[in-house]
Amino acid sequence: MLRKSFHLLSPQEVLKLAYSIEIRNAALYDEWSLRVAPLDKILADLFFDMASEEKVHAQKISDLCANLFGHQASLTNINEINQKIEDLSVMEHFFMIHKKDVVHLLDAALDIEKSAVQFYEKAIDLSQDDLWKKTLTPLGRLEEDHVASIIDIKKNYL
Repeated sequence: MLRKSFHLLSPQEVLKLAYSIEIRNAALYDEWSLRVAPLDKILADLFFDMASEEKVHAQKISDLCANLFGHQASLTNINEINQKIEDLSVMEHFFMIHKKDVVHLLDAALDIEKSAVQFYEKAIDLSQDDLWKKTLTPLGRLEEDHVASIIDIKKNYL
């Protein structure tokens, strides 16, 4: 299957993809919160909070889609999922009990959030609509905050 270049996506496709990414990330962070809870309550709370924020992001994107196009955003198929995430899904134990596993989890989360920052930067650059920019700019900044939080907490595991 051929993928479109980002700049060839329609505004509806960009919002659908953004919505899908936020929903996927929320689900991952909810799961990861459960997985690290036995080892690190602070990290579990961070992932739980990030999952909640991703759900808010998804709702904002869906509302923007309704405002601009008359319908809520819907899920799309995301073909490329970071290899680290796939590796984490086949770990022997569901719960994280070793610090090295948590480091892998944090690396995957960092990759996810950096990709989200880049996604929003591209989407904002392509936009001609003020409402679009007004909605997506703060979402990109929140993803940058997630990057900073992950880097900060990762220091505890190195």
